[in-house]
Amino acid sequence: MPDPVPGRSVVARAYSDKDGLLTHWINQLFQGSDGSLWAGSNAGLIQFIPTPDGSDFRFRAYGRAHGFSYQEVVSIAEDRNGNMWVATDGGGAAKIVRSGFTTFGGADGFFWASTILETRAGELLVVGAPSAQGWS
Repeated sequence: MPDPVPGRSVVARAYSDKDGLLTHWINQLFQGSDGSLWAGSNAGLIQFIPTPDGSDFRFRAYGRAHGFSYQEVVSIAEDRNGNMWVATDGGGAAKIVRSGFTTFGGADGFFWASTILETRAGELLVVGAPSAQGWS
């Protein structure tokens, strides 16, 4: 894409609550290896669902009612097996597979997590703390 023309908008479409997006607070956008689009937000993990004609999106949010131990998702990553991992601010980490969620919290050593990355060796690296005192 060439450099934008000064004074001309480069935004093709902006989404808000009027479009069904639950929040304006988006921490991260993530595109999975299957092309799916997700957002980590203060309202949970948001899935962008293409409309049947592919011209727009609907939104589905996943939060505590779906197994997350904390609502705010701050980071999203994918491992080499296509599993999605999310870091929550105050609730540890969660692994999402096709059959559902697996959460990791304080009992597993994750009081909070801010970032999840995959190393070149395929290992997951979680940045966070094992307790509330771990980040002070």
